[in-house]
Amino acid sequence: MASEYRPMSKELQIKMLKEIFRKLNPEADEQVIDWEATLDPTLTFPENRINFSNEYPTFRWFETDTALKENKKIIIDDLKDYLDYLLSLIPEEMKEDMKKIFDDYITKTEYVLERKLSISPLKKKIAQLEKELKLKEVQAKDIVRRERTEESKPKVYWSKQLEEKLKDLFLSTLLKARVKSPSKFLPELRIEFDVIKTLPAEEDMMKAVEALAQEVIERETTPKIRFEPVAPPITPPRIREPYERFIEEEEPSMYPEPKYPERSLSEMPFPRRPAGIEIDQIRPKFLHDLMNCGIYNAEQYLPYFQKYFEEVLFKSWEDMRAAYETLVDQICRGMPPVYPSAHRALPYESICEGVYWLVSLKQYKSAEEIAAALGELGTPASTETVKSCIRTGWTEKVPNFAIVTKQYLEQLIKEPLD
Repeated sequence: MASEYRPMSKELQIKMLKEIFRKLNPEADEQVIDWEATLDPTLTFPENRINFSNEYPTFRWFETDTALKENKKIIIDDLKDYLDYLLSLIPEEMKEDMKKIFDDYITKTEYVLERKLSISPLKKKIAQLEKELKLKEVQAKDIVRRERTEESKPKVYWSKQLEEKLKDLFLSTLLKARVKSPSKFLPELRIEFDVIKTLPAEEDMMKAVEALAQEVIERETTPKIRFEPVAPPITPPRIREPYERFIEEEEPSMYPEPKYPERSLSEMPFPRRPAGIEIDQIRPKFLHDLMNCGIYNAEQYLPYFQKYFEEVLFKSWEDMRAAYETLVDQICRGMPPVYPSAHRALPYESICEGVYWLVSLKQYKSAEEIAAALGELGTPASTETVKSCIRTGWTEKVPNFAIVTKQYLEQLIKEPLD
């Protein structure tokens, strides 16, 4: 059980917060943060970290949402340990009543953490209670009675008028932000009323309602990110710098390193584009490799990935992997990627190989269309040449024709096959 509930020094907390800021916001200037004024020396490091994330929400203070939840859990666990210690100072006959007050402190702390409100007022009340208990332990019974009376007496009388006022505030906030059909979000507000009723002042209740409305606004008005197949601006890669040990150990990786598939995951014959299951396997590896070379905004390079692996044809699995490694190398060195042309990516040994592959796609209605497609791929051929290749492929039973019917081949050449 804890016997102390003292935060670390202000200087050390600022140093640790700066290290986290540099790690998670490598392109930002730390001078924009007012470190001295924002940090509350009466709070612990996890509590101050939450405060900074509330004061400067445009910057990252936690690597993942899981890390944020774990930080909040640390705050609640520390508070529970310390309140257990305070409980040991109270006479046995008063512990049951005092524990109810402590449970109320924990509930309010959990609420303000979720609603991004300041935790300082609650910490000050706990510190004052500690001072009274240690200064006059013999008067603990009177202290408990005063605290219980103060906490049980509502600061604001909850009425139908107050409830309607909070509903109006909630709806008007959504209307100002142009949220469609704001009344459909009232059930969310009603669920929160049970906790809002416990807040000590009407001002706190209004802030909690506004915070809930802001969550709805962000959820409903933030557009979904869509990546178009255009070249994004190139951001020079940033060389990783070593960090303090406590930063490395604070949020260890929870996910295994993605791997590039050792072999093709599709039974489709080459030359071809990657199959969907292959794209899904390679994409996480692409983002991971870019972050490893110091590019933290790796998502902006996904259009390059899409152009390589959704538009270009490859002769073999090995060619596809070589193109992937070239793409990653060019981006990590800050160079605009050079796309392989279609005819370079599809070096047929003969025109008939190209015909066999195009026929297997089952996208063309005639030999004329296949001849035109060959021309676009840099391998010009006449319609008669295409027909001759189809006849030869049918006679030799090439693998590409195993997935098409005889009727389809006869449709292409407009004559029967023996």
